[in-house]
Amino acid sequence: MGRANIPFLSFNRGLLSPKALARVDLDRTRLSAEVFTNWIPSTQGSMSIRPGTRYLGSSLHDTGAEWIEFVASTDDVALLELTHGKMRVWLGDDAHALELLARPKVDTTASLSDTGWVNASTGGNAGVVTASDLIPAMTAATTNGVTITADAEDSASFAAWTAADNSLGTRWQKSGGVPTWLNVNFGSGNAKAVGAYTLTANPTADRLDNQPTAWRLLGSNFDTGTYATDTGKWTLEDERSAQTGWATGEKRTYRITDTGTPGPWRNWRLHITALNGDSEATMTEFELLTDTGSATPNQARFSSGQLTLNAGAIGSMARAEKRLIEVA
Repeated sequence: MGRANIPFLSFNRGLLSPKALARVDLDRTRLSAEVFTNWIPSTQGSMSIRPGTRYLGSSLHDTGAEWIEFVASTDDVALLELTHGKMRVWLGDDAHALELLARPKVDTTASLSDTGWVNASTGGNAGVVTASDLIPAMTAATTNGVTITADAEDSASFAAWTAADNSLGTRWQKSGGVPTWLNVNFGSGNAKAVGAYTLTANPTADRLDNQPTAWRLLGSNFDTGTYATDTGKWTLEDERSAQTGWATGEKRTYRITDTGTPGPWRNWRLHITALNGDSEATMTEFELLTDTGSATPNQARFSSGQLTLNAGAIGSMARAEKRLIEVA
């Protein structure tokens, strides 16, 4: 029998292992392919191109992101990209022929039913906090005069100071259950007033059960002792409970709730009293923030000309004016 060149009229048998590509004598193999890119095979007839897909860009550092549609008007939409510590705004731009949202324009004015959103606003002003971390980026147990300690550490790899090294790849870890504590000492004569603080969960799901769910934030100008045994040496500045539902890498901010005089204190201690189900306490990142108070700006800008926030009330409009911006 002579050799025949059989035309490939369709690739409707789907993907095939490269080990079987040589078996063109079989219908299943000669009508298959090793790689399909934006093509959909069908059981009968020829394959078709995948509709509605196009490579538009990459998330920050190619990491996992949450994407939220933002609708400013019937013909002005954006896509919010949320990654750890960053928010980026993606917009369509005629110069780049980029359309990140394929939302059709609706007639006349948009309504809630057009957007698919619900009105959850309760009114009132939106508070804005201007704050910075009082703890330097730690590179050792003592950095720039600030010392971080804990009641215990599982090993040098899980040292207490790694909870403030500005890295999600490290963590303080202590086995043996609670209560346990993490202490920040700013040094003699260097007391700090704290208005808010943050806790960041571990970036891996298998560590979320080690996340604190109840704690006290304490202040003191003494050098030694623990909350349990040194009555009168510590002042309770904030207390939280039932802090569950942590997501991987989630960062939560808490305001100091003390209505008295919140410091300043030389020592600030996070006294953990409950975990999210496990007996191993971990802390990925811990920050102590300054707080310049609340404000309700009519207009706030990040990198002038790029983003305008009108924050008169909860649910107010935020409009981005450039194709891609980053908000730290």
